Amino acid sequence: MNEVGDRLTRKHGGMGLGLAIARHIMDLHGGSVVAESAGPGHGATFIVTLPRLADAPRAARSEPSDAQSDVADNRLLGIHVLAVDDDPNALGMLASMLELGGAKVSTAQSAGDALDALRRKPDIAVLLSDIGMPDRDGYDLVESLRRDFPDRAENITAVAITGYARDEDHARALRAGFDAHLAKPFGMDELLDAIAALVRQRQRRTPGRIGQASAN
Repeated sequence: MNEVGDRLTRKHGGMGLGLAIARHIMDLHGGSVVAESAGPGHGATFIVTLPRLADAPRAARSEPSDAQSDVADNRLLGIHVLAVDDDPNALGMLASMLELGGAKVSTAQSAGDALDALRRKPDIAVLLSDIGMPDRDGYDLVESLRRDFPDRAENITAVAITGYARDEDHARALRAGFDAHLAKPFGMDELLDAIAALVRQRQRRTPGRIGQASAN
């Protein structure tokens, strides 16, 4: 981790989304995933347990379970989310979760790419950004959003997704311009519910504006 000018950047990404998503997927299939390690420098073992298909009742095999039905929902239907993370694997999994919630998703792997997407795509309603990224961190990104897009900034909900989970990290994210701070690892329901609630709050403050932008 490098600290430059009191900003947080990193050369390598990824801080826990993979295990959280894997656990969520295993839960949907009635299984489990457990991580074990002897300590730093000893690596880790991941044990995945799934029920045998032959053991499942025929009706359960032919029809989606309630949990599976709940996953593909419309909590974020019509909302264009820009997801930003320098780790391509984490970004791909994040995009998949958002799409399962019904969102329209754009992605960027740097603050610069994210700002370019904001210029090109006026219907973006949510910025979902990692904090620790190379060159320009998430704090810099959201500050640029609020400063450089004054006509749109009040209609864009910004959420920090980060492994920095201390109280001071939460406070710093809000000071920088984020509407919320979501610490990794988190579950899919937690993510979708947080975004949906924040968008509803912003819609109440600026009625009609977000919905109109998302429909374009």
